[in-house]
Amino acid sequence: MHRCPVKSSRSTTPKLYMLLLLVKIRISFCIHNLSRRIYWPVLSLTMARP
Repeated sequence: MHRCPVKSSRSTTPKLYMLLLLVKIRISFCIHNLSRRIYWPVLSLTMARP
């Protein structure tokens, strides 16, 4: 009775880890793109000002 859930959890753990890693990478990329999109106009505005 107890062995089946353990086996299933063990087999799904790497899949969950990979999914979490992919989500983390995607979030980091989104944050990077957003920061770049926000950062460059702000930088150009600050540089344009005397």
